[in-house]
Amino acid sequence: MGERYIVATDRDGMILEKLANIEDALASLGPLLTKIIAHLEAQTKPPVVPVASYDDLYTPIEAGPPEGEAVAEVLAPVGAQPGGWRRLFAVRKP
Repeated sequence: MGERYIVATDRDGMILEKLANIEDALASLGPLLTKIIAHLEAQTKPPVVPVASYDDLYTPIEAGPPEGEAVAEVLAPVGAQPGGWRRLFAVRKP
């Protein structure tokens, strides 16, 4: 068998050139990201907004009705309602 030789073609040169361009771009990303982060950290941070607690929003729940007020009467229970199509076509009593 004969010896094998590696022959560089134009395509290989283009690939190596693009690879070098990518390496240069990646090398320049580090300082750029450092500048961006420094700029973002230097910006003023918004003030902390106080969050209301449950006690601030609602009054305490009392166990019974307040004194001096009449208790509302309980309404009479409503009979069972017809279901399905009967509900749409049922005769309603006034």
